[in-house]
Amino acid sequence: MKATELLIEDHKTVKDLIQELKSAKDKGDLLVRLENEIQLHTQSEEQIFYPAMREYDNELVEHSIEEHQQVDQILTDLVGLTGKDKNFKKKLSELEKALDDHIEEEEGTLFPEAEENLGDQLDRLGEQIENLKKDLSAGGRMAA
Repeated sequence: MKATELLIEDHKTVKDLIQELKSAKDKGDLLVRLENEIQLHTQSEEQIFYPAMREYDNELVEHSIEEHQQVDQILTDLVGLTGKDKNFKKKLSELEKALDDHIEEEEGTLFPEAEENLGDQLDRLGEQIENLKKDLSAGGRMAA
């Protein structure tokens, strides 16, 4: 599968988990899954996809990395809260907005640029992303 297709699937998974979190009574396991999915996705992009795109749109790649840092900070704050904390919903909404903005930019600009500029390389990059995710998941922990 092409890298862009895999990353779009990741976006859908994360969006679905956020929707589940909004109504879940027990948020603990879902929050851990969300954190893991975001970390896997971020590492896949930063280690494999972004380096390949850097020569075509370095500015957008740098902006995307900054957005990852913002999402990571919000996620760290969210994980520190309990589902019963009055700030949980607010922080979850903040995370959802940051992710929506990031996803819109990637799917609307960066991924079409990748399709145009990377072409056949996207399959190879997709394979590398799948392997990285397997390695990270098998290790039982996500690297920071």
